[in-house]
Amino acid sequence: MADLLYVLPVLACPVGMGLMMYFMMRPGAKAKSGTGAEQQALHQLELDDLRRQVDELKQDHGDRPAGDAAARFAGGAL
Repeated sequence: MADLLYVLPVLACPVGMGLMMYFMMRPGAKAKSGTGAEQQALHQLELDDLRRQVDELKQDHGDRPAGDAAARFAGGAL
C-alpha cells in the first residue's frame, strides 16, 4: 500500500498528458469558423494588411540596406 503512494505521482503526469492530448485532438474540439473559401479570404485579407504594414515601415525607415546596420554594430557603436 505504501508503494502505491510512490507510484501515483509518477503516473499522474503521463496520464494527465494523455488526457489533455485526447481532449485536444477530439473531432469538434475546434469550432469551425467557416468554409475553406471563407478561411482563404480571411487569410488573404490578413496577408494584404501585413504587406501594407511592411511597406509603411520600409517608407518610415527610408529603405536603408541591411549592410548599414551591420556596419554600425561591427564598429562597436550601439
